[in-house]
Amino acid sequence: MKRLNTDRTEKVEPTGHAKSGLLRLGVLVLGVLALVNSSVGPVWATIYVTADDFAGTNLFGTLDPVTGQFTQIATTGPLFLALTIGPGGTIIGADANSGTLYAVGSSGMTAPFGSVTPPAPPPSAYYGLAYSGSAGNFFADFLDQNAMTVTLYSIAGDGNSSSLISELAGPNSGFFPSGNLVFGPGGTLYFNYSSDTVNATNSTLYAVDTSSGTLTAIGSGMGTTILALFSDGTTLYGLDARDMADIGVFRIDTTTGIATQVSTVTGLPDDNFVIDAATFGVPEPSTLALLMVALLVAGGGAAARAVSLSRIPALYPTSDTVAALCWQEGRKRKGGAALGKSEMQSIDRAEMRR
Repeated sequence: MKRLNTDRTEKVEPTGHAKSGLLRLGVLVLGVLALVNSSVGPVWATIYVTADDFAGTNLFGTLDPVTGQFTQIATTGPLFLALTIGPGGTIIGADANSGTLYAVGSSGMTAPFGSVTPPAPPPSAYYGLAYSGSAGNFFADFLDQNAMTVTLYSIAGDGNSSSLISELAGPNSGFFPSGNLVFGPGGTLYFNYSSDTVNATNSTLYAVDTSSGTLTAIGSGMGTTILALFSDGTTLYGLDARDMADIGVFRIDTTTGIATQVSTVTGLPDDNFVIDAATFGVPEPSTLALLMVALLVAGGGAAARAVSLSRIPALYPTSDTVAALCWQEGRKRKGGAALGKSEMQSIDRAEMRR
């Protein structure tokens, strides 16, 4: 079992000119985001990745999944085998060297987060970390190198306490990747490992019951080796967490469990590095504020009076939820009609806050 390789909304009651202002703004926001998205991809999400060379060099950087380009930001003292986006959009990592949690800035600066200690000392470590915004806590899987088991824990949102949920896999069950736990489409918690104890082939995707820890296999294998998982809330992705060369980036079908390669990682210093973990981030509130200021100026002052710009970043931390807010508030009261199912799709993407 070695690692080779809330519904938190605020009701806005626009009236008169504010309704039409919001409608115009909603259309404008969606139009601009669609234009930007079609040319450069989702501007609200940055994929943060960690990698190491088994010799003490621990990298932190970003990844373009379309091209596979890794861009190093910094080296870190902690070895992050698990990453997630925690409260307030903060990157939280689990350090394999100490077993404790750290907050990681977008510049790579690290600081201890909470006081929780691991169930067993290193080299045992948390291999997966996923934060649930609705539950307000983290879920983490812990690989015990002595007992040779993998167990699921709940960690308080402030990082100060933890509790055992259940065992995920017993002794010598297979190969377990780092970065192997993530909330994906529909708010499902996903996990993967390979039962091939020799070559770590055909890793299987599992849905995890967060109450009991029960694993439900999705399909009969992803067709890949073990993967470090990450998601933007609508699509599940994986990074080859075993190989040091030709490291694949995969899109995973959550219905069949099949992984399809979309690119190959480039930009690592050499072929001595393995991917440890990845997570989708969101832009700084100031970035969203600048975007909204520009759009509000273009969209008219009525909308500005109906929605307080200064409150948007805290309540709606992603660009598509801002767009959804404008679209929803501009339309849902038009004639008293609620939004249709298809129109709610943009709002459903708020699930990416998990």
